[in-house]
Amino acid sequence: MRLARQGSLLAAGLLAALAVGAADPEPPKVQVIAPKLWLVPGAFPLDRQPDGNTVIFEGETGLIVMDTGRHRWHRQAILDFAQQRNLPITALINSHWHLDHSSGNGDIKRKYPLAKLYTGNAVEKMIRDVWPESVARSQAYVDSGKGPPGLLQDLIGDIETRRYPQALLPDVAITESGVRVIDGVRLEVHYAPNAATDGDVWVYHPFSRVAVAGDLITLPVPFLDTACVKGWRTALREIQLTPFGMVVPGHGGAMGRGEFGIYKTAFEAYTDCAASTTNKSVCAANWVKATAVLRAPEPADDPRAKEMAEEYVDLLRANGGNGLRCMK
Repeated sequence: MRLARQGSLLAAGLLAALAVGAADPEPPKVQVIAPKLWLVPGAFPLDRQPDGNTVIFEGETGLIVMDTGRHRWHRQAILDFAQQRNLPITALINSHWHLDHSSGNGDIKRKYPLAKLYTGNAVEKMIRDVWPESVARSQAYVDSGKGPPGLLQDLIGDIETRRYPQALLPDVAITESGVRVIDGVRLEVHYAPNAATDGDVWVYHPFSRVAVAGDLITLPVPFLDTACVKGWRTALREIQLTPFGMVVPGHGGAMGRGEFGIYKTAFEAYTDCAASTTNKSVCAANWVKATAVLRAPEPADDPRAKEMAEEYVDLLRANGGNGLRCMK
């Protein structure tokens, strides 16, 4: 405990030093997307790690929060919203274990300890088999002091989350699809094995006809680091079969059915291209062109999107058509 406390103090000191050169972005503004349903939009600032989108449902006694972001300003927006509504947070849902969707769990659970977390079990394998080594790599990078101040801040936060991951473990494990009533709200909770991770959770709210997809939909590109492409494509087909009027991605703006159809078609074409011998720049350019309307107001030929799309083609080709952490 003494060593852990000392490490925390050193990290806090480094965070304070880095903060001089890395000002926090403005907190996200909560948006109404349907009656008793709100979006806290994520972001992907330059030289920072991203925050995923958060969706908040109003229940009978409090708020249900799906995904909690990475940064303190994102989770503070969630906590401030609960205070403004004068309602407790009664439940959390994590679409998956990626830290840009789950790092806020700890602060929220400290404020609302009775809030149960609904999520899959995939995080348990990460905690056991992957994070010890990844923490060591991240710490070595931080100790080098060579990265942008904002990125170093983010890595320090990620290290702390991975060292103390209890708040990411499910109180209610989602291992199959079915209807659940959470704080009086009827949700169709879907389990997608071997997709964006080896166990994704997405939900459909029949009352508002809003689906919340987590990282099964991401912009400016599909985030394929831990992806199993076949399962991801299956999950997109299942979302399409749901009678949603709006779907909220893990990253990017809310979509209607037509926009979702554009995304699904582009995803299939892009992953088909990655599985072929086509030059990666062609695969990336086709993705960027096909999704330009979805990424607005970004430039239609956004160079960052093209660069990321090329990198993910390399990743898929180096790992047999899947992401590095595909467990299937």
